[in-house]
Amino acid sequence: MMRGWYSQWRVVLCTWVLIVLQMTKPTGAGCLIEPDINGHVDIPSNWTSVPDYAFVSCSTLKTLSWPTDTITAIGNYSFKDAFAVGSILTLPDSVRVIGSYGFKGTGLVEVVFGANSQLEEVQSHAFDRCRDLKTLHLPDSLRII
Repeated sequence: MMRGWYSQWRVVLCTWVLIVLQMTKPTGAGCLIEPDINGHVDIPSNWTSVPDYAFVSCSTLKTLSWPTDTITAIGNYSFKDAFAVGSILTLPDSVRVIGSYGFKGTGLVEVVFGANSQLEEVQSHAFDRCRDLKTLHLPDSLRII
C-alpha cells in the first residue's frame, strides 16, 4: 500500500516542479534587458562593459543606444545569436575589447567603428558564423586578433 502512495506522490511532485520551472523561464532567452516593441535597448549608463551572455539568443534586438564613453568591453558570448537579420551596429569609440564569440551567429549586416575607435583586441571567433555580415572595417587602433 505504501508503495502506490509513494509513486503517486512522486508523480505529483515531479509535475509541480516542471510547472514551476516553466513559469520561471525567461521570456527572451538571454535578454538581460528586454528590447522594446521596436527592438531597441538602451544600455545603462552605469555599465562599463556588456556582461558575458547578456543578450544570448535575443533575436528581437535590432538597435542599441550606448552611454557615452563608458563601455570598454563586450563580454564573451554577449550577443551570441542575437540581433534581427539586417541589423547595423555602431560600436562606441570607448570599446577596447570584443570578447570571444561576442557576436557569434548574429543577424548583423554591418558593424561600424568610429573614426576615434580605441578598439585594441578582438578575441577568438568574435564574429563567427555571422552569415549576413557584409561590412566590417576594423579600426587602425586594433593590435590583437
